[in-house]
Amino acid sequence: MAKKTGRKDGRSRNGGRRAGSGRRKGSQNKVGKDIRELARVYTAEAVETLVGIMRDRSAPSQARAMAADRLLDRAWGKPAQTIVGDPESPLHLATKIEIVIVDPKADR
Repeated sequence: MAKKTGRKDGRSRNGGRRAGSGRRKGSQNKVGKDIRELARVYTAEAVETLVGIMRDRSAPSQARAMAADRLLDRAWGKPAQTIVGDPESPLHLATKIEIVIVDPKADR
């Protein structure tokens, strides 16, 4: 049975987040840092695994291509994506934002 909070939407009576609670702005997320450091220990093995998949002629071609793609991305970075348009009809950026207030009773 759910704990009764006294509100229909189930929120706490305390108003949610308290002043001064939580991680301070600009501080490092220590758990994420630890996990990254642990994962980096396996970098060489992960690369070797990708190379093994890429070279395995019995592996599905999709897996081999994905492994090759991942290796290239890590070695050289992802390729830049160029935006190509029609020179006769260039792209136009939106430069105006409007806020329109609509009376919901007007359609009745």
